[in-house]
Amino acid sequence: MIVFIAALKQELAAFGEVVAIDRREQVDGVPLAEGHADGVAVALVQSGIGRQRASEATRLAIARYRPDMIVSVGYSGGLSPEIRGSDLVLGQRLLAAEPASPGGEPHLVGEPIEVEPSLLDTTAIAMEESLLAARSGDFVTVPAIVRGYGEKDRLRRRSSALLVDMESYWVALAAREAEVPFVAARVASDEIGDTLPDFTKFADAMGGIRPLSAAWYYLTHPHHVLGAGVLAYNARQGARNLAAFAALFLTIAFRGAPVRR
Repeated sequence: MIVFIAALKQELAAFGEVVAIDRREQVDGVPLAEGHADGVAVALVQSGIGRQRASEATRLAIARYRPDMIVSVGYSGGLSPEIRGSDLVLGQRLLAAEPASPGGEPHLVGEPIEVEPSLLDTTAIAMEESLLAARSGDFVTVPAIVRGYGEKDRLRRRSSALLVDMESYWVALAAREAEVPFVAARVASDEIGDTLPDFTKFADAMGGIRPLSAAWYYLTHPHHVLGAGVLAYNARQGARNLAAFAALFLTIAFRGAPVRR
């Protein structure tokens, strides 16, 4: 079985084009969907946002499914000027960082975690042969949203990562502790020059939007309305790239990778 883990329901929605869902349920507050794609058993796990939820959801999935591999997917912030909105990126190393003190630099914590080499190689080759454009590079995981250019640029210079997110490292750490092969594939929802809204004002830890709070936020922060439109557009385009990645991974890369079954 392959387990795909994402923080948000919206990040897993694209997999409905690829995975035939047989069963849905919640276990300890974690939404799970089980199904199949091209003869491969698949589970979709919505962890919620941040370290604790990502770690707990990954451990639950490992205990429940004993998967052959885990794949972290979702939206991430672009840190490199080369990354454009909706770009698909395969993770090579997963890093973790703590935020900078006022006027200081962010600092890395823990040891870097390398993605399963055989999976990374076979996936990259399959994508190249199928003309699915993707980059490969490092991801850095942080405890809070990195909203503006200054923060993103400091994090880029400190980590040399292409993307920033809030879960990948902790999913990878739980997978490594259980000796389960791990892959990360994410799409950029924003670019290094984009400024993000303060989602904490109107979204909960599972990504649910509080409509009245969102309306009030954008009414009082009208300069963020255009940015929200850009994010929505990138998310739609990125979802197509995630679906294409999932289809390719399940039909070609997974079968060609020399990992345990």
